Amino acid sequence: MVYQVKAFTRVSKTNKRAPTASEALRLFREMQAGPGVTSCAVFQKGVLVSQSELERAANREQNLRA
Repeated sequence: MVYQVKAFTRVSKTNKRAPTASEALRLFREMQAGPGVTSCAVFQKGVLVSQSELERAANREQNLRA
C-alpha cells in the first residue's frame, strides 16, 4: 500500500511517497516539524488518513514483522 505525504509552506509544496505506514508516519512527523510548514497531510489512494489511523496501521505492520 503506497502512502503519499504532502507538506505545504507559504511558497512551496512537498510531495513524498512511502511504501509502508511506518515510513509514512516517520515522513509525516519529519515534514510536519520542518521550518515554515503550514499544513501536512497523508493520503492513501487519494483519501486523507488521520494520524491516529496511520499510527494504528504502523503498529499492525510492526506486529506482523515480530
